[in-house]
Amino acid sequence: MPSRYSIIQYVPNPIADERINIGVLAFDENLVKVSFLKNWQRVKDFGGEKIDFLQDFAERMQVQANHGLLFPGDETNETPKQDR
Repeated sequence: MPSRYSIIQYVPNPIADERINIGVLAFDENLVKVSFLKNWQRVKDFGGEKIDFLQDFAERMQVQANHGLLFPGDETNETPKQDR
């Protein structure tokens, strides 16, 4: 079964096109895992602005992934993972 991953990046200024990695998302047909930074200080220094919205996004993504959901608005699949 193929797996996929995406690097989650923060781009404070799209014109400058500078970015910093803040997390990784890995998934396949049955499982979603997400991991974000533990220490956000470098991101604060990099963007030079408040990053509360990024930390909120990370928390919401973690909750979604814990329920096996990949995208906001997805519905929980009640089928046991071994039966999917």
